[in-house]
Amino acid sequence: MSEPAARGVTSERDVLLAAKLNVPGLRPGLVPRPRLAQRLDEGLGLGLVLACALAGCGKTALLAEWVRRGRHPVAWLSLDAGDDDPARFWRHAVAFGSPGGDVILQAMLQGFLNVTVFGMTAQQAVEALRFATFAWPDSSYPYPEVPACTSLEGGFGDEVRAGLCRRGHDVVNWPDYEFDVGGLAIAMDAAPRTDTGCWWPAPTHAGSVMPSAGKYRYRMTGG
Repeated sequence: MSEPAARGVTSERDVLLAAKLNVPGLRPGLVPRPRLAQRLDEGLGLGLVLACALAGCGKTALLAEWVRRGRHPVAWLSLDAGDDDPARFWRHAVAFGSPGGDVILQAMLQGFLNVTVFGMTAQQAVEALRFATFAWPDSSYPYPEVPACTSLEGGFGDEVRAGLCRRGHDVVNWPDYEFDVGGLAIAMDAAPRTDTGCWWPAPTHAGSVMPSAGKYRYRMTGG
């Protein structure tokens, strides 16, 4: 894909994403509904408030008016049927990063699955036990390969190790928080927007800054 075409695709994606994350503007002629807005205020102390009505009855307009005229930080996310996909959702909500050569993708995938599949918080996800395999030619010279090798951090139980051995894995025992398993960072942007005062996960792009609630796992060695 040429650079201008790629830039156009990125721009279109950003526009679509902004429509999902930005609070809709208030239209001219909006009829205020103070009674319903008061009900929303009363629901702030509850775990969940559901605004339920037929399509076109003004649910989005009501919530947008309440957000823009209130003083409460909110996260706005508009969903449709095409968003019923955890990978698609979290791609816009979380940034993952890891140093570690061929372990980079392994570390980020394990962190991603910890959050999206196993229901961990970001902090739990980066602190969770991890493993790595080197059963293919390494990206760096002299391109070593260790067939069937699976390396586990120390906290994995003996039952897990024995089960892997029965399946043909050559298990290597690492200590807890092993350096070679790769560092892992998960960043969720929690910076309030200056134009709406809302809180929402911002998309990340090359060269952008994530001033966010980052969760890091690392081990420092040396003097």
